[in-house]
Formats: sequence, structure tokens, C-alpha cells
Amino acid sequence: MIKISKAFALILCLISCCPVLNIIATEPDLINSEVTIENKNVSVGTDFLKEQRSIYAGIGEQVLKGYTKLAPKEKEIIDLGNSQQNLFGHLRKVGQNFAKLNKTKLNDLQKRDLVFRMFDEHEIGLPKLSRIMLESRVQSDLGILVGDDITRPELNLLNRIKRTSTVLGEAQLARNLIDPFRDFNTIKRRQNFLKVLVEDKELFNTLDGLLGEIGSFESDFLKIWMDIDEALRKSLEQNVFYSQPWLRWMNKRVVPMEIFGREPEVKLLVNTSVLALLVGCLYCLKYDKRFFNISKPTILASLPALSGFAAGGLVDSIDYFFGLKGEMEIFSYLQSGLIELSKLVRFCKEIENQLKGFDEFKLFDGFGDLEGLANKAAYLSDEISDLTRLLEKNTFKKSGSYYFTLRARVLVAYKKAKEVEKETVAVLKGLGELDAFLSMARLYNEHSDKPNKFTFVELVERDLPYLKIDAYWNPFLDSSRAVSNSIELGYDCKTQNAIVTGANAGGKSTNLKSIVISTILAQSYGIAPAKGMTITPFSNIQTYLNITDDIAAGLSHFKSEAKRAKEIMQGVETFKNKGFVLSVVDEMFIGTSPEKGSELSCKFMEKMISFPYNMCIFATHYPAVTLLQEKQPENVINFCVGTPIKNENGKLVYPYTLAPGIGRVNVADDIIKEEDIFKL
Repeated sequence: MIKISKAFALILCLISCCPVLNIIATEPDLINSEVTIENKNVSVGTDFLKEQRSIYAGIGEQVLKGYTKLAPKEKEIIDLGNSQQNLFGHLRKVGQNFAKLNKTKLNDLQKRDLVFRMFDEHEIGLPKLSRIMLESRVQSDLGILVGDDITRPELNLLNRIKRTSTVLGEAQLARNLIDPFRDFNTIKRRQNFLKVLVEDKELFNTLDGLLGEIGSFESDFLKIWMDIDEALRKSLEQNVFYSQPWLRWMNKRVVPMEIFGREPEVKLLVNTSVLALLVGCLYCLKYDKRFFNISKPTILASLPALSGFAAGGLVDSIDYFFGLKGEMEIFSYLQSGLIELSKLVRFCKEIENQLKGFDEFKLFDGFGDLEGLANKAAYLSDEISDLTRLLEKNTFKKSGSYYFTLRARVLVAYKKAKEVEKETVAVLKGLGELDAFLSMARLYNEHSDKPNKFTFVELVERDLPYLKIDAYWNPFLDSSRAVSNSIELGYDCKTQNAIVTGANAGGKSTNLKSIVISTILAQSYGIAPAKGMTITPFSNIQTYLNITDDIAAGLSHFKSEAKRAKEIMQGVETFKNKGFVLSVVDEMFIGTSPEKGSELSCKFMEKMISFPYNMCIFATHYPAVTLLQEKQPENVINFCVGTPIKNENGKLVYPYTLAPGIGRVNVADDIIKEEDIFKL
């Protein structure tokens, strides 16, 4: 093992683009008959997510729902022939399929499928960081990855705020939204780095330009990760490389690989030369009697052997030319992928050059996946160093002639990449993480001159939870039209629990979601959609929103409510002496009679108040719940959304404001009247 520069750590991300990572050497006698090709040799879908092997598996399953219209085509059967009966015919057919791979253009679904699969496989077995990991119910309640409208799942928080240049960045942004950090120092470091990107315009523009360039050819290197049919993998390993144990060393040596790799061409040259000699002799025999008389004994003696040799050479030459096109397509596929790696080498080195002289570069330390950008260099293998040197050669600058290119360089680079497969994806994730940071910086800057902005959160450490947000707004809404509100709960203002009441459609749910989203962004990147925010990091965030019947599980609406209420309570109890909990509840126990629902809601809120480390915001229509402020004024405060008024047309106009107090207005009759329900 050797120590190499940080640039090589960045270059690791290139290797993940190499086709070798999806190719497995297998027994040669299994190569024949038919293979199945799905969507031009691309296996796309969510089968790999069903095992739920890591957090990326779950993320991918949700994100891909927004791309269902790009589902793969039906399977196509292609006959590769039998490699042992007709090798060159087999290679020709294999080459045809690699040519299809080379021409394939990945759509949005395929790119995301590949990235989430790569990240999923890498995540398995890694140590867990101090993160929250939002429950799937919370993710669904807030529409983080999938929108509330099942017909348009792409309308989600991720798509609303992302400004990433790459799918790699989108994957990391998605991960950080549903898996925010809980450790104070980690959040602070991440926030500090984001501040650097926001404040240093020159650095931001340079890095943003580099990531934008990478994004412009991201599909070109990602497509090499496409699933290749098993028979294609076997054929590539058996027929392009040396598979015998005593010859495998040649697969990693350029000179012997180049010499012995030219053997078919040398044989073709000899065969062609003999054939040319025979044709020349026949010509002389016909048109030059002097030649015949002089060479008659020699010619007559050698003509049978020469003719037989030439005939055999002709057959071999025809076979070779028959399979040559296939070999050329295979080589073109491998070289084109490695050319993309070489291109990424240059971009990654430039990224490292931009950061290495930067004092804040140390802020990457401890950032999980970002460690791949800065701290992995000391752990890299010799093979990576060799690979990066190879990728600097002219062979990987642009595609060249099949005959005059040092093909061994391509094949050796391919093999060396295979040996460092497990060392690559962490750095690829690191590039995605950097892109996600740039995305957040861009989001922050875009709103700098708008009425509703983003702010850097003030992180504080207290004995009890504290939350103060000034002029927060919901990023699902247009920032120029969204109504902002403020709230303060906890340590400094003593009262750390709130009850929210008010008219239907007045903005209770929107306010609750805005508060939770602000908290998630605060603990992911240290920013929030607000004028100002102060927070003690929470160790758990849970919600009770959008409760529906769970028919599949045999649960009625009320049974579903009871089940979720129990989960909320358990979620609070689990974190006793482990950290602060933020619990947000909207309209609890409405699936039973009003009297019983009111009684149960009061009991539930009283229990939630009893946990000093829990901050609960509870929206309800039950007046009895608001009386808790009179009983426990030190623990509970009432808020209400603004009362709607009617305009000149008699339509309700909502102010969507939030202020201390109790909402006592019921606009149910007005809503029914507006909808003209009873005129039907």
C-alpha cells in the first residue's frame, strides 16, 4: 500500500464507471444458446430494492415512483450462438450487443436506478453515524420523496428544493433529507462548509462549473454500470482475456498483453502473404513462360503444399474477418468507458486543486461519505495509482483506430479497475455530497433577494428542547406568495408545547409541515426557509398527519389512528435520557365520536406534556384540548390560525397567519355553500 495525493481519492469515483465492475468471470463451457436482454441489455426497476438492504434501497424505491412512465420495455431474446462451435460467429453476435450498449442513452429512470443500486451496495456494513433516519410515515406525511398526489408522485420536497447538477448529488440530497444528523458538532461543521460555498462566490462558481461539466456526461459513464446479461459477461471474460490460471498475470501487463494480443493479426498477415504469393505464382505461370521454365521444378514440387496452406489460410482469414467486427465493438465499448474515466480524472483533480489550499477543506473531515474526497488517500491501493497513470495516456483521450491503438492499455486498465471495485463508490458518493452542498448553496442564493429567504440556523445547546423560528414559510409554495409565520417554544420562553386551532383550510397543516421541514433542513445543512431560526438539535422527529384507513391490514380509520398514536408515544419513550424529540400531531382521533375523540385527545396531549425532553405541537378542532393551557400554563401555549373573511363575492379569504390564541370560528357551512353540494 502507498500513500498518494487527495486527487487520487477523487479519481476513485471514475473507476466506478468502469464496465469491469459488472462483469464476473465464470466457467467457459456455459457460454452458448440464448440470453435475455431487457431494455437493450439494461435491467432497470426496483427488484434490487425489495430486500431493503440499506437506506438507499428505500430511497430509490420512493424516488423511482416519480419516473414510472419511463418503465423498461419488454424482454428481448437474442441468440449469441455457441462459442465453442463457431468462436468468430459468437464474437460477432456478442459485439453486436456491446454496440447496442454503447449507443444506449440512459433515461432519468435508468440513471437513478443505477446510482441508488451502487450506493445501496456500498452502504451495507458501514458503521452508522449519529443520524435520525425519519420513519417512512414521516417521509410520507411531509411528501419528502413522493408527493401526496398519487397520480403525480414527482411533486415532492426533494424536487422542490434540489438544484443538483448530477444524479449522484440528487441521491445524496435525498438521503440527507430523510436521514438528518442529530450530533451538534456534525451539524455545525456541515453548516460552516455551506457558509463557505455561499460566501465565496468564486469558489462556488468554479466548483459549480466543474460539477456541471461532470453532469453533462454523467449518463455516459453511468451507462457502463448497466446490468450486462450473464452470457455477455462470460464471453467477455473468456474470449477477450486470458482465463488460464498460469496466464492471468498477462491481463495486467501491457507489453505481453499487446504482443500476444496481436497473434490473430500476425496469423492473418502470414495467411494473406502466402495467398498473395500463390496468386503471384499462378500469374507468372500464365503470362511469363521464362519464369515457368526457370522455376518449373521448384514450383511443381511446392505447389500442392503452397495451395493447401493458402486454402487453409483463406478459410482462417474469412473466419477472422467474420468475427473482427465483434471484437472491434467490444473494444470500442471498453475504450469509450475508460475515456469517460480519463475525462473525470481531469475534473476531479481540478476539484481537489480548488479545495486543497482552502482552510475550510478540513470541514470535510467527519462528514461520512465526504471523507472519500479528502481522507481516503492514505488507504488507497497500488492498483489505483497504476490505473490513474494509465488513464493519463493518449489512448484514453479519444477513440482511435482499432489497429493502431495500444489495445492492451484498455484491457489492462479494465482489469486493474476490477481489483479496486470496492474502493470506488465511497468517493463517488463524496462527489454527490459535494454536489448536494452546492445545490443548497444555490437554493440559498436564489432566495437572497426574495421576500421569503433561507437563513443559516443558530444551533444552541440547552438542558431542554428549544425552537424559535422567525418568518418561516413552506418551500412547497412559491416563495414570493407564501405567507410567513413565527413561533417560539421551549427553554427560553419556558413553554415547550403548543396547541393549534382554527378554521378548516386555514393553514394549520401547512404550518405544522413548515415547522418540521425547517427542522429537517436545519439538521441536514444548517439552513431553514425562514428569516431566522434557533434550535437545539432533536434526536427524533415524528409526525401524525394524513391518517387513513389501512384496509390491507384490516384497520379502520380509528384503529389506524390508535396504532399511530401508540407509535408516537413509543417514539417519545424510546428517547428518554437519549436526546430531544419533536412530535407534530394533526387532528387526532377524528375517526370516532366527537365526545370520545375529544377525551382521548386530551389524555394523549397530557401524556406528551409529561415528557420534559419532548416538544409537541398538536393541531385540533376539539375545544377541550385548549383548556390544557389553563391547567398547565408553564407547559402549554395555544396558537390559532387567522380567521378567514369574505370578499365582495362572498368567497372566504384566508390570511394563513399563526398567532397566540384560540380559534373559535367554524366555516364548515361556508365551505359547503361555496361548493354548492346540496344543489346537485
